[in-house]
Amino acid sequence: MKLFTFVLCLFLMGTMYNFWYGKNGWKDYKDYQKRIEEQEALNQTLVDRNNLITSEIKDLQEGYEGIEDIARGDFGYIKQDETFIRIIQKDDKKKNGH
Repeated sequence: MKLFTFVLCLFLMGTMYNFWYGKNGWKDYKDYQKRIEEQEALNQTLVDRNNLITSEIKDLQEGYEGIEDIARGDFGYIKQDETFIRIIQKDDKKKNGH
């Protein structure tokens, strides 16, 4: 009976070792689960970026507001009957005489 109990304990320990640390065991499962969560977060970031780019493309294709914003911001264009005012701040170095 002692031999049977000993063999049964060895079998149980071997099975538990495979369950926790063997191929496709609990440790591998947790590692894959963590990698999946990281990949899903990265995918969501990329989806959000793609949605923003798609929205910008749609704005540029359908309306002139996007083009107007780019022209005003990047090139300084103004509309007819608008007055362009530029505010230039003094440098502190010139003010202090340096």
